[in-house]
Amino acid sequence: MKRIEKRLFAIGDRLEVLARERAEVAAELDTLRDISVDSQTDAMYYDEVIDRIDARLTAADVQRFEKVLSDLEAECAQLERRRASLLDEL
Repeated sequence: MKRIEKRLFAIGDRLEVLARERAEVAAELDTLRDISVDSQTDAMYYDEVIDRIDARLTAADVQRFEKVLSDLEAECAQLERRRASLLDEL
């Protein structure tokens, strides 16, 4: 097997792993967004310190997971470009 073919298989394997990770992170992000909306609502409605703290923390969790998802998507895009480049070399 040629070196390019081995690299293509490795890229394909990594893309599969990233696809699973993206699906898990996206599902967690959806859940966190729902929790964040609930926390924001509680903070506005009850106006308690603990609710405001919870709202800030859940909003930070949402931002963190959005960054993780964005990073995963960027890595996938980079690997797709690399795979296209290797396929052109074949």
